[in-house]
Amino acid sequence: SSKSTPSNPNPVLLSVVGSHPRLGSKKVDSAQSASEQANLQGQGEQLTELNREYEEKFPGLRFVVFVNGRGRPEIMNDMRARIDRGDFAMEVDAALEAMCDIAKDRASKLLA
Repeated sequence: SSKSTPSNPNPVLLSVVGSHPRLGSKKVDSAQSASEQANLQGQGEQLTELNREYEEKFPGLRFVVFVNGRGRPEIMNDMRARIDRGDFAMEVDAALEAMCDIAKDRASKLLA
């Protein structure tokens, strides 16, 4: 099954989502990631704490969101809501959807 749950994690999905860089990380793997996360500067300690909480709540996952120019407060509110929701399967789906949105956005910029 492609579904992933805390009691039965899909190793392929966990590998894909878990390899995403931490949001707000000082070191990102590409110029595209750095550009996409440019609005996330400041309030680093709060974001670090939210990343820790998120990874504790969802072992093996990283918080993935299509930033798309949104500022840190909006992203952190989204992160808090997803932590509080606490649904592992929904979180895997949300992370994969966000990764697809990121990929589509990057592809459209390459073709422009």
